[in-house]
Order: sequence, then C-alpha cells, then structure tokens
Amino acid sequence: MQWPEEPPKASYILKNVSCYARLGEITAIAADECSFTPLTAKETLMYSALLRLQGGLEKATSRVEKLLDELGVEHIANVRVGSKSNRWISGGEKRSLSIGVYLVHDPAVLLLDEPTSGLDSASALDVALLLKSMAA
Repeated sequence: MQWPEEPPKASYILKNVSCYARLGEITAIAADECSFTPLTAKETLMYSALLRLQGGLEKATSRVEKLLDELGVEHIANVRVGSKSNRWISGGEKRSLSIGVYLVHDPAVLLLDEPTSGLDSASALDVALLLKSMAA
C-alpha cells in the first residue's frame, strides 16, 4: 500500500504508523468523571446515545441495553448516579459508567487517562478487567 504524499486532515500518527480515522473513531477519556448527577445510570447512557448515534430511539435503546450488560452495571441501571457528597453508586461503577458514556458510539480507538486513579484496589481491578474484556 502506498501512502499519499500528504495525509488527509483526519489522519493520526500512532507510534510512527500512519492510520486514517473518521471523525469519532478515536475517543479520549479524561481522568475526571463525566456524569449527570440527577440521572440514573441508564438515563446517563441514553442521553449520550441520543446525542451521538444516528438512528433514533430504537437504536439508542438497544445500544444502551448492550452497554449496560458489557459494563456489568445492569444491576444499577435504575439507580441515580449522585454526586461526590451524595453518592448512590460506588466509585468503580461510576468510573465504568463514565467510560460507557464515551463507548456508546463504539469508537475504534479508546485513549484513557488514569482510568483507575482514585479507586480502591477492588474497584480498580474491576475497571481493568472490564477494559481488558472490551479490548479482546
């Protein structure tokens, strides 16, 4: 395969390997959690799905149901996320949900900044195993 003289504007260089990605295929997740405290876990993912996916409510609903299962948080689907001072779910569950907000559109590449920082060892292991299972 021969590369063009000048890569298009939507190209990225990763470890000296040029790869081309469409908008939204590469997602970066910051260490800070992204959630809407008055919403439930399912509502948080649904909000993200409706904003990011094309295909309407039916596609968003099926993607959210699948994500809740993949993330292992289906047991807290109808529980409010809460804030730091008024917490309804654990830190590991909140981190998994935060990752799910960005996974809703199924990016090809996921860049995470300290995904286990601030978590206890059991929650950090859960998040690490979640990421490993999703990468396989």
